[in-house]
Amino acid sequence: MFRSLLPRRCSGFPVILASLITHLLFESPAVLVAVALLTAVMLLFIGWRRASRGHLIVAALAGVAAGAVWTFAALVTTDREWLIDQTRRLVQLTAPLDEEQLKILIDPAAQFVSVSVAGQACADRPHLLDRLVSLVRRYPIESHSVRQIGAEIRGCESGASWLKLRTKLAGPSLAGGLEATGGMVPSEWRLDWQRQSGDVGWRIVRIQCVRVLQMRPECGPFFYN
Repeated sequence: MFRSLLPRRCSGFPVILASLITHLLFESPAVLVAVALLTAVMLLFIGWRRASRGHLIVAALAGVAAGAVWTFAALVTTDREWLIDQTRRLVQLTAPLDEEQLKILIDPAAQFVSVSVAGQACADRPHLLDRLVSLVRRYPIESHSVRQIGAEIRGCESGASWLKLRTKLAGPSLAGGLEATGGMVPSEWRLDWQRQSGDVGWRIVRIQCVRVLQMRPECGPFFYN
């Protein structure tokens, strides 16, 4: 699997145009492939009717181009697709909890921030991981169900992803108040990513819990003792 062939750094290349080209070529190539195939069929018909070798050659080239676009789309992973894949991986690393792999995905300077208090920083990575380990031990996670997931690239070195989860707890219901939901905990999350130098790839630099059980959480509920 290859990463996107388009420029990875800013060098005067319009970011919006680069995102559009990336989306059409590698993420949603069906439109381009359909146009190329339709062109090939039309030229093939015209070439057959007129006995025109030139039309037949161009028709063959259009068919080859359609195949090439589809093949490249299957082989290349764009940055947006990469963030979506890594966001899914982050979810998987919490059930069962893999603290060492989480440290690879989460930047050492990352912060957990409050949604309701204008981005107030609630915890750094060590504190966040300590609380996560404590919560998972107290309320073991049986499984996650990803209801919605997406990502976007912002400029050259930053991106964001978001997801909606339904988490099934294996232990007692949180605060005994989940009987009506069958022990399922719905939540929404937003992650900010930063591209790292070298072969490190992308890392999470900010985590926001947008909503849990229809509530917009502040810092306190996540970091009580």
